[in-house]
Amino acid sequence: MNHFIKYLTIPVAVLLSGCAGSLTTPVPGGKVSYSKAQSSAYVVFSRPEYVGAALTNTIVEFNPNTYATQLVGILGPKNKLVYRTTPGTHYFYMDGGENDDMIKITTKSSMEYYVHTAVSMGIMVGRFYFKPIRYPSVAIAESLKGKSCDAGTLGKYKFKVVKDDTSDITGDIKYHSAQHSINIECRKGTIKRANYKGESLENINDATLVQTNDKATIYYNEHNKNYMKEIKEDFTDWKNDDMKKTALSPNDGKALN
Repeated sequence: MNHFIKYLTIPVAVLLSGCAGSLTTPVPGGKVSYSKAQSSAYVVFSRPEYVGAALTNTIVEFNPNTYATQLVGILGPKNKLVYRTTPGTHYFYMDGGENDDMIKITTKSSMEYYVHTAVSMGIMVGRFYFKPIRYPSVAIAESLKGKSCDAGTLGKYKFKVVKDDTSDITGDIKYHSAQHSINIECRKGTIKRANYKGESLENINDATLVQTNDKATIYYNEHNKNYMKEIKEDFTDWKNDDMKKTALSPNDGKALN
């Protein structure tokens, strides 16, 4: 089982999605004040796309034992939010379109983690999926540009050759690291290109930072029973089939200066 589909009529789906403009407010200055306390960790949930512009996605944190939830925030297109939490293991649920999704994130102090909420076209309206970004792999990709394309580097990051008919023409040899989701292209023993295969941090940086308002709290309270019901119904299957595929570990974040 993967990403639980909810068969809704279009009017109901649009109603449940809410209206991003009325449920969120831009953060003044577009910046977050980070606490230097060792008891704090942060998760950036982003939606840097215009796809599904009529829909919003609601994100809540939930207790896997009681299914009780608390509101994290609501995202519209080209929005992002920053959720302050404590070091440890946290579970998040997302609702908004034809499906719902969950993700497990284990944090440690003074770290920031990144999760892209991807939107794809559905049967009637749209579907949302959690797509984690593993920051160390992003940093590795940047560090590899211009480095020697030798056995040591290829072995260290477990790169494997990608067969490509264009290689004979261009002279570029392409490699992919499944462990780090990185693609590289080598020419004459040098890594000419290195890219993290995932959402870019640049796109996230361009999104508007938002926070929830009083209307969002009212909206959340009105729908919380439904969130808890969906989590209770889907959690066991998700834990068995999907949890490990997207889970973020403590070292998958970026250390805060």
